[in-house]
Amino acid sequence: LPAQGASRGVGGVGVPLDTATRISAAGALTWWHLDDCGEFVFQVGLPLDSSLPQRPNAKREPPRLLLGPTGKPVVKLFVFAEKKDYEWIAQDGAMNVSSKQSALDLFDTPARFVPSEREMREASRGGTSIGAETDEASKDRLKTAGSFLPTFWVAPLEAGGPPLLSPPNVIHCVITARDCVMVEARRVSLAFLDEVEYFRKRAARWCEPPVQYRFVREDLVDLEKCRVGAAMPLAKHMRDTHRRLTAFETTKEEATTDETKDASALAKTLARLTNSARVLLDGDPTAYALDFETRAWLKREVEECSNTSNSLHPSSLGSVALRDAFAAEERATHLKALVDLMSLEGARGAHRIGAFDARVRAARDGG
Repeated sequence: LPAQGASRGVGGVGVPLDTATRISAAGALTWWHLDDCGEFVFQVGLPLDSSLPQRPNAKREPPRLLLGPTGKPVVKLFVFAEKKDYEWIAQDGAMNVSSKQSALDLFDTPARFVPSEREMREASRGGTSIGAETDEASKDRLKTAGSFLPTFWVAPLEAGGPPLLSPPNVIHCVITARDCVMVEARRVSLAFLDEVEYFRKRAARWCEPPVQYRFVREDLVDLEKCRVGAAMPLAKHMRDTHRRLTAFETTKEEATTDETKDASALAKTLARLTNSARVLLDGDPTAYALDFETRAWLKREVEECSNTSNSLHPSSLGSVALRDAFAAEERATHLKALVDLMSLEGARGAHRIGAFDARVRAARDGG
């Protein structure tokens, strides 16, 4: 994400929010959470000096060395779950009532509490007798569980190893494997304002509002700052990408493999940018402040950059790539499906098999 001047000038699409250095002790556990406002988090584990003595106040011996993919010591393990599986992990309704954390215990959840496939095909009506089952009976539940249980993605952060980029709005917990120092940088991407919008809708369901960064809390709701810090750099990036894409005037059949690959990447970027701009245009005006003039020219920019036919070369590689990219761009429908799925959380069947896919189809069909 290139540097962005935020409210100080027009820059790239990455808006810096925060940089922090974290010192963590082995065994520390950061429980399930979303990051702060729909941002990306770039994390680096600093190298360890194995010659240093054990810290005097350590309560236990250092754990056995866990090596990561590049052969360096793993200092943190990030465990992610998919967005559509949010309610498998966190029960916001219960937390709103009790003001206490209510989330999946990743390490100590008895198999008898895993719902059966029959229950997963029906909308939950609250209450279940699953807990009364014997352990033997619960084993039968797990035979077909792979078709609907959530998938967890485990990402190691190595000391002195490659950085880890955490995607926005993916609920996760973090296990600290060794005493370590981690440096992180947080940025909102203007190309992913749909992630800011998703977080805004998710946070609106919480009994207490989260503390959000100033760019979201103040800049996006200020007419001038939103124009300079969001609308202008987003429009500039759309124009630049569109210009580079329309430069591909050869047909798809005449293009080289590299040209086809480059055109496809540019087209996907442009589809992503225009979708993000529509969040500013169509979102809640109290969350994204655009005056009449700014709204009008940004709408024109989106329409021009969304034109999938080059007037001079309608069958050019650039035009074809852009049509393909818009046809494949499903983030808008996925966002609508995820937001619709929120309304089912609690005791109304958000876990039901195929619930997310059904919502995606409805969003795609305009339902």
